[in-house]
Amino acid sequence: MSTARKHDDAELPDGWRMVRLGDVAEVNPRRPPLDRPPQDAVTFLPMSSIAEGLGGIDEREQRPFEDVSKGYTYFEENDVLFAKITPCLQNGKHALATGLLRQFGFGTTEFHVVRAGQDVDNRFLFKTLTRPTNIEKCVRSFTGTAGQQRVQPEVLRALQMSLPPLPEQRAIADVLDSIDDAIERTEAVIAATETLRDSLLHELLTRGVPGWHTEWKDVPGIGTIPADWEVVRLGEVIPKFEYGTSVQCNGDPTGVPVLRIPNIASGELDLTELKYADLSTAEMDKLRLSAGDVLLVRTNGNPEICGQSWVTDGLEGNWAFASYIVRGRPDQSRVNPSFAGHFMRSEAGRRLLRGHIRTSAGNYNLSVGDLGSIFFPCPPLYEQARIVDSVSSNTELIDDLRIELGRLNLTHNAIADALLIGKVRTANL
Repeated sequence: MSTARKHDDAELPDGWRMVRLGDVAEVNPRRPPLDRPPQDAVTFLPMSSIAEGLGGIDEREQRPFEDVSKGYTYFEENDVLFAKITPCLQNGKHALATGLLRQFGFGTTEFHVVRAGQDVDNRFLFKTLTRPTNIEKCVRSFTGTAGQQRVQPEVLRALQMSLPPLPEQRAIADVLDSIDDAIERTEAVIAATETLRDSLLHELLTRGVPGWHTEWKDVPGIGTIPADWEVVRLGEVIPKFEYGTSVQCNGDPTGVPVLRIPNIASGELDLTELKYADLSTAEMDKLRLSAGDVLLVRTNGNPEICGQSWVTDGLEGNWAFASYIVRGRPDQSRVNPSFAGHFMRSEAGRRLLRGHIRTSAGNYNLSVGDLGSIFFPCPPLYEQARIVDSVSSNTELIDDLRIELGRLNLTHNAIADALLIGKVRTANL
């Protein structure tokens, strides 16, 4: 006879039980007495050392024991470090504390420390605690003022979790670790390919197409370029930059999709946070995006985002752009829009754009009226096209890898949800 029991997610398999996290793990356990020489090096983890998206620990700092033993959070090898403050909690800045010098360490006070009891595998605990449903429960429980909201330890203690026998906990953790490894490898390949693409672009923008040039010249602000390339002002090839709409955007997809800073801030198109607006025919006539338009972030609190650009490509139907973005429409008889976009994202292009950024009230603002004066290298159109084609193969590979990464993340989330509640068993995978 089956002894399966029901809970919020599904029926529990035989041998599983529902528990409160606080009954099988310690939240913020007491620190033991520590008697270490003051100058002993110990591991220290600021919040910046934890990668977003459950990416683990990026870098383990070492600091003298006397510098960190007071006023910081203590943890031990294999403890779960759970970011308590917004937006770190939502951004997945949580990690297993592994590879610690002397098996213990200290870190930011914005961590909750969760230590697995004898009936819980630490990896299984980490994967359960960071389930999207548990993250959502923590967010709903936030207390504190805006920008300083935190989840309280009693919320973690009260979280319900399904607990299989230890062997199955370890098997579940092994399966999810294997998918995490594939995700990490794919991310590493993307990073390496992006570095290769950037190096190739730098070479093409400074030396031209290989074998086509024998002489070069130095241009102030731009650097070395082929001697026969023309140098113009940006305003000669992109005559005007226009502001986007200030109409309030919302999530209603019956409106016109409006590209905002989050959609282009990475230099790539990201439609994760797409918003819409009700725009009149006259507004659409002014704001409608066309293939080859150059979009620039004109203001932001982060100087690295201010001046980021994206060239419209592959958009079908009516699309508009928001007021914190400006649109330039290149003269395609003189410049390939993709070439213009590549230059603006290059080291030289970013440097020239930064020279026109001003600060005001904590924001960084691109002086749009001055953009036309920026120097711009302008090779013949046929060479611009060859440079764009040379970079495109790397870009297409990166796009394919990102699609694969998205598929792996979806697979991880679906399998994790099913395994952690016993809906799918490791023996069936």
